[in-house]
Parts: sequence; structure tokens; C-alpha cells
Amino acid sequence: MYDYCRERSIPHKKLGKLVVALPHQTNYIEKLHERCQSLRHHRQSSNSDSEPAVPTELISGDRARELEPDLSPHIAKALWSSETGIVDSHALMDALEGDVTSSETGEVVLGTRVVRVDPTAEGWVVQLLTA
Repeated sequence: MYDYCRERSIPHKKLGKLVVALPHQTNYIEKLHERCQSLRHHRQSSNSDSEPAVPTELISGDRARELEPDLSPHIAKALWSSETGIVDSHALMDALEGDVTSSETGEVVLGTRVVRVDPTAEGWVVQLLTA
């Protein structure tokens, strides 16, 4: 997504994110890390299938406080997501809408709910429900 934003001059910044856990929450954050490590990119992605789609690192509370000194001393562990960032959501939506409407088969449909999205070898099958 960062490449897409750079190519279209969409304001963005990769900052990283800490998801912190108190001692009684460490089991949850460990399972969240395992889940992140198990997710893989869609087969049409240019990224390696061996790389997690959501790269995270499980770190100690002390390491988290090195990154964010104002954290509570009670934080036992943290999940560091180095690829997380912020983006100008309005500029991103405008760019995506432009990509869709300028394509040969794209159409923006308002008042419609996405019911299901399934990956296929050719792309995606999207099921919609129009109000």
C-alpha cells in the first residue's frame, strides 16, 4: 500500500504500532502474534508466500518502553507491528475510486453492501446486496 500511496502522492507515513499487554493479557497477545505470523498474502501478490502478510514481533515490556518511554511499568509484553502506518483516507478513497472508474470493467455502486469476497485464480468474486 505504501508503494500505491507514493505513486499517487497520497499523504502517508509508516510509524509502526505497539499493541501492549498487562501480565493477565499476555496469552491473548501471544495468540494474536501467532495469528499474524500465520496469515499469508493472496497468491496474486508480488510478496513471497513465506513472508507473513502481517509482520509482527513479540517483544518484552522493557523493549516496548525503549520504543515508547511513557508506557506503564506494568506492561509485560507488546506486539510490535513495524509496517503499520497512517494514510489520508479521503485521498486514498479518491485514488481507488479513480482506478475503478477509469478501468474498462469497473463501476462504483452506491447504496450497496458487500456480502462476501472470495479469491479465485483470476482475481476476486464479490457478492453484493443492493438496497
